[in-house]
Amino acid sequence: MSNDRRRRQIRTQVSTGSTGVAELHGRLAGTAVESV
Repeated sequence: MSNDRRRRQIRTQVSTGSTGVAELHGRLAGTAVESV
């Protein structure tokens, strides 16, 4: 459930533009670190 919510937030951020993409990359990196 939380994953679905996160995906929606990321999608919204990507729609915002470059700033959203930058934040998206940061979030992905953080998620990857958490997964490892």
